[in-house]
Amino acid sequence: MVSACRYDVALDAALKSEQENMQLRADLIALEQSKQRAIEEARAEAASAAASQRGELARRLHEAEQRAQKAEARAEAALQEAADSRDVAADATAEATQYRDQNRELKQKMFDESSWSKRPLAEQVTQK
Repeated sequence: MVSACRYDVALDAALKSEQENMQLRADLIALEQSKQRAIEEARAEAASAAASQRGELARRLHEAEQRAQKAEARAEAALQEAADSRDVAADATAEATQYRDQNRELKQKMFDESSWSKRPLAEQVTQK
């Protein structure tokens, strides 16, 4: 009977060991599943956060591009206005030069006519 008793004790120990082994395997499977869920949740959160940030960055980029386009349009308008102003200034300078020349000619004519010795009939008066 001693050997049957040893056999029962060994059988009980093996059964207990097998039960512990099965429990550890179940715990490992549960931990692995929990780990996988945590990883999936973290990935989903990261993807959501990245999508949100990409959306915000896309919006800010769009706003910056619009501001840049407006600035370029204002710069182009300013360059055109400057070119127009240079053209007006060149025209005004040419007109001023023309008026100075006319003024010089008129002054010379006025001087010539005011001097009695330069008049055509003045020679006859001085010769008598």
